Amino acid sequence: GDALRGGSSEDDDDDDASESPPPSEAAGCCCAGEASLSLEAVSSRSRLRWALRGARSSSDEASSSAIVPGVWLASGRMLLRRALGVSSLVASAGALSSARAPMASSSPQQLCVVDPFCLRQFDASSGKTPHIPIGVESFEAQLNARVAESDLVDGYAPFCKHLFVENFAGCEANVLEITPQNEHLLRTGYAARTDSELPVLQRWFPRDALGEALPTATVLDVILYSRDQIVKENAARGEPTQQTDAPWGVVSVKAQDARHELPMQPITMMRNALGKEHGGSGVPLEADKYRASVAYWARYAPIQ
Repeated sequence: GDALRGGSSEDDDDDDASESPPPSEAAGCCCAGEASLSLEAVSSRSRLRWALRGARSSSDEASSSAIVPGVWLASGRMLLRRALGVSSLVASAGALSSARAPMASSSPQQLCVVDPFCLRQFDASSGKTPHIPIGVESFEAQLNARVAESDLVDGYAPFCKHLFVENFAGCEANVLEITPQNEHLLRTGYAARTDSELPVLQRWFPRDALGEALPTATVLDVILYSRDQIVKENAARGEPTQQTDAPWGVVSVKAQDARHELPMQPITMMRNALGKEHGGSGVPLEADKYRASVAYWARYAPIQ
């Protein structure tokens, strides 16, 4: 390899006869699959130099044999054509090698993917609202096409972020104001979001009891957890973790009309304070945020 690289050095005027001769016409073995030879490895300049040396050698032989100059000149031309021909073959082989080289993947990494915890929102029979009436892959593709890392909004903890985007999925609003006309429809009960969580007391409007179609929300609040936090919570509950390179996981989607975070429900704050092993995030309860949450959810209730 060093001998071939030496053929393209600046010392092209060195006529040392000890230099190795160029490859013969058998260098055309690139046609037999040796496409790894490069144009740099078999230099055209080196070929030309050897062709001219061959011509001079022919000249000496011609002089000693009293052959006319035209004979060795023709011989030199033949060697020159030979050198250029080999160079062309090598160039063709290099192009073929480049054409066959595998293309590197240019697919951009997704910012976020739907975490298994959020899959129940894609299942109309789960009762979880808002129901997302499109497939998981379509939701991920449309969401990632609309957002960038600079769109992330801080959540209630460093591992939590929000993305506020237009309601491209057509989700119904999933929060309703409590009025004298509908308060008799409210239901209460103990519920857990997964089998590993402790059930907590909740209240909600049953979707079926509301009858007519609800208005479509204008905004989706997509709630994300960092990959590290998801791994920690799953490990605490003995659950497997989704295999993905996406740095963020979609854990919940809210359909609303405000482009900002609505207060977390008081019971969710309490569940988080219980710790990861009980289905929470382990974030301590903050009294001021808890009171603000109570003030909002005393007037509103989620739809399920």
